[in-house]
Amino acid sequence: MLRRLVNNERGSVIVLFALALTVFAGVAGLVVDVGYLYGQHARLQNGVDAACLAGAARLPNTGSAVSAADDYAESNGLASANLVTAFSQNNRRLNLTYTENFPTFFLNVLGISTASIKVTAAAALDAGGPFDFTIFSGSDTDILPLNGSDVKVYGSIHSDQSLSINGSTILVTGGVEAHDSIAVHGSKVDIRGTQTEGVDRIDMPDYSAQIRDIAAAKYSTNQTFNGTSLNVDGSMYVDGNVTFNGNKISGTGSIMATGNINNNGNNISQTGNGQLFMYSSNGNIAINGNNITIDAILYAPNGNITINGSNITINGRVIGNRVTMNGSGITVNGDSNPVTSLPVSPRLVE
Repeated sequence: MLRRLVNNERGSVIVLFALALTVFAGVAGLVVDVGYLYGQHARLQNGVDAACLAGAARLPNTGSAVSAADDYAESNGLASANLVTAFSQNNRRLNLTYTENFPTFFLNVLGISTASIKVTAAAALDAGGPFDFTIFSGSDTDILPLNGSDVKVYGSIHSDQSLSINGSTILVTGGVEAHDSIAVHGSKVDIRGTQTEGVDRIDMPDYSAQIRDIAAAKYSTNQTFNGTSLNVDGSMYVDGNVTFNGNKISGTGSIMATGNINNNGNNISQTGNGQLFMYSSNGNIAINGNNITIDAILYAPNGNITINGSNITINGRVIGNRVTMNGSGITVNGDSNPVTSLPVSPRLVE
């Protein structure tokens, strides 16, 4: 009887050992498969991130963006057929989704033969910062004054110091905010967004080296452009001042001056051919005259932007260390004119 009991115990040990071995093998298989799939997930994510940045660099041309994303996906060992693209923010943001199935090894004995991995990425040509506002003043000492009559601002306003709104018949469709205080005076002042005091100051980026590197035309002295029709296609870099005198300006791209940019004249039109990025890296920008329409981002991070005259429309942004607006019939429309001319590189946002 004792011998029979010992033999029974030996049989039980063998059974338990077999069960334990099966469990250990399953755990080991799980570790191996999970490690393998984790490595594949990292590889796919890196490839999709690279494809997303490459595609977003071609925006707002969606067709070119898709081609670039597909090419980069293939070059990183991904199947472009598994890549799903979508666009948002006025074709300034590219969203990618990639899905691929992988075989398992040890998990196959448990009936799990494949595992699906899905990764996503999003990249945007989004300058952000001061370019989120239609009018922006970056001075930490001066008050941003919004003066005049019949002034319309489609979008929001930010001041790194204080903001004072004076005049009559002034419309701001967005909110207004200031690091310090906001004072509103005058008649028929309509601010449709919220008024917020005590906000953080916002830095203004420097694009001078980037524009200098990509500029098709480079000048080492002051430049003056006269005539009834001026075409400024492409990027231009001027080490000095730039003066525009004329009745019609056409083109798109960046115009950068290390000094001042002056736009003088009556009945000036720069519209319908794209958006200009007028950038004074260390000087001022002045728009003087009457009956002026400009599709542009005015950017003077270290100087003053002054708009004087009547019936002046800026379709874009007015962003400077200081901003002064005087006159009547002045419109700055940022809401309907997204930033398209700013020389920014895409960034991953998801």
